Amino acid sequence: MANLYGTNATKALDPYADNILPPGTFGGKVRVNLDTYAMVGMDTGAFGDILYLGGKLPAGAKILQIVLAVTAAQTSLTFKLGTLYNDDEFLTGSSLLDTADVPQHINGKQYVVGTAVNDDQIIFTNAGAVGTAATLYVAILYVIE
Repeated sequence: MANLYGTNATKALDPYADNILPPGTFGGKVRVNLDTYAMVGMDTGAFGDILYLGGKLPAGAKILQIVLAVTAAQTSLTFKLGTLYNDDEFLTGSSLLDTADVPQHINGKQYVVGTAVNDDQIIFTNAGAVGTAATLYVAILYVIE
């Protein structure tokens, strides 16, 4: 049986000048950007409507995860989740919110804010059918040092 190590576990075992972990990768502090939205406006929302989620993220923040939940099932709503730079960076044309009160965890892909212009604002874009009246809860988890 072999002992296997991930990329950063290997670096942590043998740190040297060219092999140092970047800030926030090991022992970083996780921060959260919370928001809510009364989705009444999405009832009549049009394709392409943009909902801004939370405040702008600081340059250098590494996005770990975005958690979404709704108080009423969104059986017809399809949406994209991304940034002002790339509106489907994290999710494309999804109907992920089709169950009420079940948090949906979306991979932040360890995306580093500041990689592109206008990538510091997370957005939710209507990608098709309209939604049902509900409250949308959002938690954007990121790490920065």
